[in-house]
Amino acid sequence: MLSTQASEGRILTGQVKWFNATKGYGFVTCQEFDSDILLPAATLTAFGQSSIAEESAIKFLCRETPRGFQIVQIYETSAPETDHDPKSVGIVDDTDAPIIPARVKWFNTERGYGFANAFTDAADIFLHADILRKNGLTNLVEGEAICLRYVERESGRIATKVINWKMAEVVGQNQKDKFTLRLA
Repeated sequence: MLSTQASEGRILTGQVKWFNATKGYGFVTCQEFDSDILLPAATLTAFGQSSIAEESAIKFLCRETPRGFQIVQIYETSAPETDHDPKSVGIVDDTDAPIIPARVKWFNTERGYGFANAFTDAADIFLHADILRKNGLTNLVEGEAICLRYVERESGRIATKVINWKMAEVVGQNQKDKFTLRLA
């Protein structure tokens, strides 16, 4: 695991043990500590995410507080290594369609799905929980900015990739108000 000194804290990498957006916190494990490190929801929100999947890799700034070690800034995250296969629900990211900006219309974790709308387009895009998990997310909140790729099916648009807004970079805009994004 990476460890470097930063002003007033340490930059570390670890793995998300669990995160519960309803409770407003979760914990990260790190080889350099015997105890778990607190991950407050506010820190995750400042990074541009409302959730993060268990076992996701995370690079962060950690500080000691009176109640123990706490993550105060997140630099990057990556999806967990998993053998769960989104193909089992018929959703595969095998297209070269662009990553586009979107906003979450709603998402229900108990049902395992929700919908988003691309900026400049009111058509719904189906979001499946397996695709979120594959991309390191577990939940989305209404109005949250995300980036996604989708395919057109008979039943409508289905997201094949969903990423944190901060993980993409706007690299251009064409005449039809469509954005071109790339992974940052």
